[in-house]
Amino acid sequence: MFDSALPVMRRPGVAVLLANSVLMFAGFFMLIPLVSVYGTQELGLTAGAVGSILAIRIVLQQGLTIVWGGVADGVGYKPILAAGIAVRTLGFAMFAFAYDYWGLMAAALV
Repeated sequence: MFDSALPVMRRPGVAVLLANSVLMFAGFFMLIPLVSVYGTQELGLTAGAVGSILAIRIVLQQGLTIVWGGVADGVGYKPILAAGIAVRTLGFAMFAFAYDYWGLMAAALV
């Protein structure tokens, strides 16, 4: 059943995309509890404030998928994929250096 998929899996580009997806998901699922704890315990924000930051991040990520998918159809998937990885990296880095509500919100918006 999976024999037809094996030649595709041996292509280096597919392996890189799969590794990228795994690392992106791992980073995302490590970020959510970290931002929650950091925001409430270190910055003294309320649970509602931290929840709004995380909600904005998730809504933008999921909501803009359709928009950027359409752009990728017109431009091509490689430049959009590279830009998306760069923007996501910037957003994660901004979370690392945020020290107040607005810094966390800016990182969520990116």
